[in-house]
Amino acid sequence: MFPAMKSKIGSPALILIGGLLCSALSLAQSDSKVATATTNISSSEAEQPAPNATSKQAAGAQANPQTTSSPQQESTKLAATKSTNRLSAQNLEQIGILEDKLWQLQEQYGNFASASSEVLADMASIYQSAKQYDEASKLLRQAMQAQRVNHGLYSELQEPIAKQLVTNLVAAGQWRKAREQQEFRHWLANRSLLDDKQKLLKTLMALGQWQLHAYVYNGRRDFAHLSAASDLYLQYIGIYGQSPELDRQHEDLSKVLQGFIASNYFKLVNLEQGQQSSGFSVTALRHDPLSQQQANNEFQQEKNSIFVAGKKALESMSAIETDKADQQRLSILKGDWHLMFGKYSTAKKFYREALAFSDEPQRSALLATPEVIPILPEWDESFSELEPRVHIKASYDIGRDGKARNLKVASEDKKYRGKIKRQLRKTQFRPSINAEGDFQNSKDIQQSFSFP
Repeated sequence: MFPAMKSKIGSPALILIGGLLCSALSLAQSDSKVATATTNISSSEAEQPAPNATSKQAAGAQANPQTTSSPQQESTKLAATKSTNRLSAQNLEQIGILEDKLWQLQEQYGNFASASSEVLADMASIYQSAKQYDEASKLLRQAMQAQRVNHGLYSELQEPIAKQLVTNLVAAGQWRKAREQQEFRHWLANRSLLDDKQKLLKTLMALGQWQLHAYVYNGRRDFAHLSAASDLYLQYIGIYGQSPELDRQHEDLSKVLQGFIASNYFKLVNLEQGQQSSGFSVTALRHDPLSQQQANNEFQQEKNSIFVAGKKALESMSAIETDKADQQRLSILKGDWHLMFGKYSTAKKFYREALAFSDEPQRSALLATPEVIPILPEWDESFSELEPRVHIKASYDIGRDGKARNLKVASEDKKYRGKIKRQLRKTQFRPSINAEGDFQNSKDIQQSFSFP
């Protein structure tokens, strides 16, 4: 907690603030009892009181010193930090001005003055620019607490500060905490945007994109990113399909379907490699044939479940989208989905459907370029500048089966050569497809690989 700032607030005000916190705590605990009753919420989110056991900052209801405190501590609750290491003279001057402004607000309106959240967020931005991420996180959490006290636990006004906190945690390399904060933003959106489905869909798409790209950016290690992304995309698809009154954002839907396919495919890859930790492992002991068989059966069941879920999601959108261009995109996505599960004949059928929507010469060019599948949806944000990365150029051929071969790497570093080879072995391509819908070989494909 931060050192106390000067305050002329007497004990009656402290009692009043203590009462406010007790009320907030009571409300949050009451909400946690009914959290699982909310409809159209992902299963992972529904298990969490607010929103989950690890996201203690979610509703200010857990015993977290960053969000709640005893009455004796409340006079310091929104005090500004005094850590000034690595701050420039300009930063120090800006912090001083904001501290004075904060002190004036506290003196006039109390420690939870409504305007204090904006001042605290501005101070956090200064510390973040100076790479003092811990100090910035503390200030942002205090700002969110002020929002809750003044506007309620479900106030949408928390969203900009919550997003700023995610950016700060990512910059600090605290990916798990950033993911948990994104889960809080999902929890908050499900409660604050119930009457604005159009805005809720935009939020769900943005959160899903973040989870999926965070998984890929971090070397495809944190399986929880995939579960969160899949749940977000599935919720979007459900609301979109059940709300014909909404404006049809066709490009957004295409991105969501791409993201849904990608997140579920990556989940399947993790299962296949025995890397997930919630249920079973396909790497059963070789000397135990029964365990091996059981693991294989469970994997096949899960694989079929993922395939059917994706197939149903795509079919449900086909019944809604009647535009020619949208139908063509859906046919390509259906082909990609079947191709990723080795169903080549069915994939060809959907690719030919997509080609039929085009006339020559567009038909010949539509699917002529091989593509990595699943295709990651475009994302307005980026993690690319957070840390230095190594870029290695390589070339390879792609066969009619969508597999890479004849790899040539423009680097003598064996470590990166090995990484690229392993990555390509796990990569499925949609091969080049001619105007008749037949798969073709491709030569000398150029690509740049990025590594942290």
